[in-house]
Amino acid sequence: VARIIDGFPGQRIITTHSAHVVSEASLTQVRLLRRSVSGVGVRTASGLSNEDLIKVRRLVERPYGQVLFAKLVVISDGATERGALPVFARVHWAGTEMEGKCVTLVDPQSLSQADHLVRLLEKLGIPWLVLADGDAAANQHLQAIGTLIGRAVDGTSPEVVQLKAGEAFEQCLMSCGVRAAIEQGIAAVSTADALANFKAQNAQLSDDELVLKFLTKHKGTYGAAVAEAMAAVLDVDGNPT
Repeated sequence: VARIIDGFPGQRIITTHSAHVVSEASLTQVRLLRRSVSGVGVRTASGLSNEDLIKVRRLVERPYGQVLFAKLVVISDGATERGALPVFARVHWAGTEMEGKCVTLVDPQSLSQADHLVRLLEKLGIPWLVLADGDAAANQHLQAIGTLIGRAVDGTSPEVVQLKAGEAFEQCLMSCGVRAAIEQGIAAVSTADALANFKAQNAQLSDDELVLKFLTKHKGTYGAAVAEAMAAVLDVDGNPT
């Protein structure tokens, strides 16, 4: 339908809440209307270069047309995070999914690809949040985001949640002190002896080191299941119950 309308001569105006329709349109054609205390404001993606548009479109087209309707966009690089964060969010909001709160999770597959998306969100006035690892690469990517949007962005910025120095998301999960629950989550979706066999092959490692290595090796497979198991033994603040 969007392509048919686009073929009509003259000026066309479409009012829509459809993420699919938005993903079919050029970002330069989008006007985002948002009500505030001072009235209704109109935001556009003007000023973006062709390179910006190409890179952002790869994210918006995938399944992320909904970012333009979000009240908050969470940018998190990592397959484990992509599985676990929606589970933790659902627990935090007492059963409501992220989408029910108009929160959209985007995995750019590398924070190096996130800067152009952040620039678009800034121009459209859509709040954003980055979850970043605590390594040097993440610091560099945050700095690049700041350079592109014209202000400093680092681990102390209100838009950034950065893990401890040197820490990745899997290490953050292990630091909660519920290894038994994490193992239960792994067992829920793996073969019965998968973790046991892995332990036998890495007997020189401690139990915590073994589970961490297993999670890191199998990024993207166990995120949701581990989060479900952890949520059963942690309160909303992340403390063991």
